[in-house]
Amino acid sequence: GESTLELGEGYIFRIERYDSSGIVTLELRKDGKLAKKSVMTPLLPGSSIADKTFIYKKDFGGARDMAIAAIHLQSIIAWDGGKFVVVDGVWQISENAILI
Repeated sequence: GESTLELGEGYIFRIERYDSSGIVTLELRKDGKLAKKSVMTPLLPGSSIADKTFIYKKDFGGARDMAIAAIHLQSIIAWDGGKFVVVDGVWQISENAILI
């Protein structure tokens, strides 16, 4: 099976690859197109919160390199038939500005 997490505004977070040494390749897609791919080792002993957090940044409005989404990984469970991520925190800011 495929491990995916649907976010708002057309974003989908997924595990592309996981190996038994703890290296995981994660990707974020927007409307089916790759927005970011990241190779991480989030679950090694001594990993920090930053090591366990996938962050997607982009230029947005007048801001450069603004965090649009952050996903914190608690654990990854893998077996012969598949894999999944236990996520214990998701944060996303809307890209649809609303004038007040």
